[in-house]
Amino acid sequence: MMEVLYSSRRWPRPARTAQGLPVLTVWGRTDEGRPLVVMLRQVPAPATRWEILMAVPMGPHQLTEYNAWEANQ
Repeated sequence: MMEVLYSSRRWPRPARTAQGLPVLTVWGRTDEGRPLVVMLRQVPAPATRWEILMAVPMGPHQLTEYNAWEANQ
């Protein structure tokens, strides 16, 4: 998961949870090439920071979309 977050080929994408809360998803690959989506939320002040909520393997549709993005980088 951390490999995806620190990768130079990560794809940050804003999203919303099923409850409508704003989150950031970061799409990328581990060093071994495993495609993952990492979901984060911004923790409010006083110190603005990000909290990792979850990481999941990309689904088929996500992987197709990511491969297309990756090919254009």
